[in-house]
Amino acid sequence: MIGIGDRVIYRGEHWGNPVSITGVVVEDYGNTVVIEDDHAETEDDRLEFKRSELKLLSEVLSCG
Repeated sequence: MIGIGDRVIYRGEHWGNPVSITGVVVEDYGNTVVIEDDHAETEDDRLEFKRSELKLLSEVLSCG
């Protein structure tokens, strides 16, 4: 279960291009969470995702 303080990863598409976003969960709203993007290019580094779109980064890294 993903919760506040967990490091997570999102893998998907943005305008037809593959993207990978990592960050720490800072807010939890049940079905959605807010993360602080590790590599944000602006000062607004918070992104909201559906919980089902994210995976724990530790699980992804342990799978190879």
